Amino acid sequence: MKYLFISLTILLAVGCQKQNNVNDVMDDVTTTHVDRGLIAEIQFAIDHQSHVRASGPANPNNAFDYFGAYERDLILAINAKQMGSVAATSRQEHLQLVSAYMSQNAAPELNTSGEVGSLELSVLQEAKNLFTSQSSTDLKVQSFITMENVIRGSAGLNGDAKARLLALCSSLRYVSYTLGNDGIYVNGNLELIEGWWDCWDQQFSLSVGTNLVNDLFSWNEAPASTALSWWALPWTLGTAIVDGAWQASHNC
Repeated sequence: MKYLFISLTILLAVGCQKQNNVNDVMDDVTTTHVDRGLIAEIQFAIDHQSHVRASGPANPNNAFDYFGAYERDLILAINAKQMGSVAATSRQEHLQLVSAYMSQNAAPELNTSGEVGSLELSVLQEAKNLFTSQSSTDLKVQSFITMENVIRGSAGLNGDAKARLLALCSSLRYVSYTLGNDGIYVNGNLELIEGWWDCWDQQFSLSVGTNLVNDLFSWNEAPASTALSWWALPWTLGTAIVDGAWQASHNC
């Protein structure tokens, strides 16, 4: 029942989304020496990671991997429903598919406290950039696993920051794998993300990236709604993915 209330709350906000974009939000972040050090460490680890690609989406070293598994199950359930009945066509109908799934399948809650600081914001930006990049599915999955291993060992991030980052990275990793291998049904059509970077891929990445920034990065502009978005992370990401898929199909 918690998520039914959250669903109604956030659905009402769809029509009046915050106008800040990626650059607006990140311009407010002061990049410190510590920030640059951790980002450089993440980028170095990804650049020098093993050529062996992950065989699946799971990362047994991430204690928050159940967040990603939930997002995978959500997408697959929506696909099954779209294949077995009259396909949803409107934006509202697609968002209702997320609400319907969550009303029947309890989602994990991210119980953390404290605001997101500049270091965490910098890592969040790296995660978003990786998710919306043109990399292949296998490379994205392996890169997220590498990033998560660096996050786990970072001395500059506290426990709450690590929990948020690991839960988000797990979710984006599973979504990347699922969209690349199973795809997502929109308006009765199956769409796959395989790094081809056509119109659909570009519009999807733009929409999801903007939604993530507006919902999860906006501590200074809207601390209350941002805290709620993190607590209800499966809903936040699930609606961003489904809405992004609808926007891409509508614009292409």
